[in-house]
Amino acid sequence: IERKKGRGPRLAVAFLAVVGIAIATWLFFDIRDRLRWGDFLEELESEPGLVLTAENRGDRMVRGLRDPLAEDPRAFFVRHFDDADDYAGSFGLFRSNDPAIVVRRARRDLDLPAEVKETFRLEEGVLQASGRASSDALNIADAEARRIPGIEGTDFSGVQRSDAEARAARRELLGRLAAAEGVVIVG
Repeated sequence: IERKKGRGPRLAVAFLAVVGIAIATWLFFDIRDRLRWGDFLEELESEPGLVLTAENRGDRMVRGLRDPLAEDPRAFFVRHFDDADDYAGSFGLFRSNDPAIVVRRARRDLDLPAEVKETFRLEEGVLQASGRASSDALNIADAEARRIPGIEGTDFSGVQRSDAEARAARRELLGRLAAAEGVVIVG
């Protein structure tokens, strides 16, 4: 029986090349997945109003607590992974006292002009703002703000009272009308 020389080593080299390519491909996707999972967890942990209590990369599972005003954890998952159906998350509800969440809650709950709400900031439990609003709106907002968890008081000293300006403009108009010839002001 005559044996062909060189065929065995070529098969072995081809086999090892295929195995090497398979391992390299698997390593590439595994490392990429680990990096994505790490970025996903880091983003979740940095989101105000989310508390991560458990995670498992293999099952794509995360558990924790979520304030209703925090971003949905599924949205973070979709930013990092291709298939949203792989997401397995379970988050119980809680009220966060994170300043960013408290400010979001104040913006949602207080009836003030948008220009005032945009300036809300929380400093050591005190809700601060600037802009322009009526005294009535500020008085009501002050009382309502104290009912929001995480707000101990308000400082609306930076908000200009728009009703005082309106009264001054009215007085000025009445003064000009009174000075005009032939105009009689009643009341």
